[in-house]
Amino acid sequence: MSWEEPLVVEMVYLYEKENAKLHHTINYELVHLDPPAAVLRRGQSFHIALRFNREYVDEIDIVRLLFSFGPNPNVLRGTRGVNTITNRDSYLTDLEAWGVRLIGVSGVDLSAEVRSPVDSPVGMWQLNIETTIVGSKRSPNTYNYDKDIYLLFNPWLKGCDRYCILNTFKEYY
Repeated sequence: MSWEEPLVVEMVYLYEKENAKLHHTINYELVHLDPPAAVLRRGQSFHIALRFNREYVDEIDIVRLLFSFGPNPNVLRGTRGVNTITNRDSYLTDLEAWGVRLIGVSGVDLSAEVRSPVDSPVGMWQLNIETTIVGSKRSPNTYNYDKDIYLLFNPWLKGCDRYCILNTFKEYY
C-alpha cells in the first residue's frame, strides 16, 4: 500500500454506549438499539475511532471530519462543522466551534476526541470523513457515515443556554 494514495476509511466507531454514560444519555432507547445510535450533548467532548486501509502517517495524511445538520448545511449558520484531526489542544479554547484532537494511533486505527459547539442546533447530524495527502491536487476520498448522530441540549454545561443549576431539572433533558 502506497503512502502516495489517500487513506480509505474502512470503519467508524462512535463508542455509543461509552459516550452515552459521559453525556447522561444512557437511558435513551436509541443508545440500546442494534446497532446503537450516538446520542450526545452539545458542547461536550466525545470519542471516535477510525480504521483505515493503511497506517496513518501524521506528516502526510490529512483527515477531516465534516458534521452536517439539515438540508443545506452552512458553516456561517452553524449547521456545518469542518475540522482537521490534529495533535493540538487548542480546540478546547473555542466553545463555539467544532474541535477535533488526535488521541492516538495504533496501526491502521486512529482515535480522536471531538467537541461540538455549545450552541449547535439540536437534532440529527450526519458525519462525512474526507481523507487526502499533503500537496495532493486530487479530490479527497469521502466516507459517508451511514448512521445519524443525535445532538441534545446540555443542562450540565455552564456555557449552554439550557444549563440548569439544580440537578432535579436536568433529568428532563
